[in-house]
Amino acid sequence: MKKITKEKKYIFLIFLLIGLFIFLEIKNTVTGEKMNILSRIYFSDRGYAKNIEIKTYILTEEQVVNLFAHPSDEIHQLTRGELYKKERYMVFRFKNHGEKKAWGTLYDGDHDEFLGSTDIVTLPPASQDSSYFDYVLPMGLDYCMRNADEGKDKLPEIVVKWKSLFTKRYREAEEKL
Repeated sequence: MKKITKEKKYIFLIFLLIGLFIFLEIKNTVTGEKMNILSRIYFSDRGYAKNIEIKTYILTEEQVVNLFAHPSDEIHQLTRGELYKKERYMVFRFKNHGEKKAWGTLYDGDHDEFLGSTDIVTLPPASQDSSYFDYVLPMGLDYCMRNADEGKDKLPEIVVKWKSLFTKRYREAEEKL
């Protein structure tokens, strides 16, 4: 009987890990959870984040309705006391100041307790549309009432960061359509 050498064990382990990586990449691409690895490498552009303005608000249902009815109106952020016992929504307002289409995934940079990971649809470049794009997530009743040590009426600061950010030149994107 042949003895399996240490080198063969390591080679087998390396091939096993490569196979597992390939399997997970194919599974995530086929199920639509991720773009394929080559597309992620080609379109990834986290440095482009400086061109995207993000404003975050916690609003009531009435304020969200008003936002969509009158998108150019100024948004008034209510205090914690004014939001108490009301249905709340996390609102993101995006404005792309650059010249590329952008899309990606945001996450809560500080706590990761209310946002998790949120996929953001394509934001057109400033040359195509200079208005804000609004994205709304329901929050429920409890989030704003946590962290009471910050003061009775002060809302927690909402810090979001790009987990992944992808861009495509506007002309390239139009040719593909």
